[in-house]
Amino acid sequence: MYSSLRHLLPSALTLMFLLCLSMVDTARAEQALQDPDQDQTQPEQEQAPDATNAVPATELNPIKAKYSASLEKGIPFNGSATRSLKQRDDGLWEYRFYVDSFIADIRESLLLEWNGHQVIPLEYRYELSGWMIPDRAAKLDFDWNKYRVRNDIKDKPWYMDIHRGVLDKLGFQLQLRQDLKAGKRRMIYEIADGGKLKEYEFSVVGDRKLKTKNHGTVDTVLVEKVREPYKKRETHLWFAPEWDYLLVRMVQVESDGTRYEINLDEARLPDKRIE
Repeated sequence: MYSSLRHLLPSALTLMFLLCLSMVDTARAEQALQDPDQDQTQPEQEQAPDATNAVPATELNPIKAKYSASLEKGIPFNGSATRSLKQRDDGLWEYRFYVDSFIADIRESLLLEWNGHQVIPLEYRYELSGWMIPDRAAKLDFDWNKYRVRNDIKDKPWYMDIHRGVLDKLGFQLQLRQDLKAGKRRMIYEIADGGKLKEYEFSVVGDRKLKTKNHGTVDTVLVEKVREPYKKRETHLWFAPEWDYLLVRMVQVESDGTRYEINLDEARLPDKRIE
């Protein structure tokens, strides 16, 4: 029993990261975080495309949503997550993501600025605690005057150069929603993660009517994460335009057939409640 759980633990944690759409190789990311001197080749510091010229301005709205998650492989795994976005009195926004499960708890937050087109990350925080796993924490502080990010892992700070448009692992999720609202069909993001810039690409597949357990049939936009053809992992996401492009469902299927799935349980939007 315990050996099976230990074997499934990385997959379960991957699911929790998938809930916040990071979709990274967890083991490789952790290794890079622990050893910032490893694989530190930086891309040429070209300016990222100016989002203000690429898409029309969109409004950022407060939101709170709760999700349930499941893992289908041998021992069933279930967890829950809450995502919230609210504006502070000073005009900045707080984006939070919490995961609660019998395996691990995750607390992730981002302080950001929104200029109508682009998420501008300022402070990113991450904490992980759980059963049979070591506690972990990370702090990223973005200095846009010097175009660099301070990464503090285990009280060992180091710095990485960045350029305009670079995001963190939480901020790009919000940028994806806003870009869909603006009508974009193909989205590419550069993420500051593990001491280097990683590129995530998403593409709109089309409109879909999605049958849900709790909310009936919902009109959605289906989005897929673009990967190299030789990579067998598939990730699909359904966003609801009538609910401010809220994520309704996400499914990821690994090369071995393991299936991860998250579904919206309830949400509170500025003009409605979804239950």
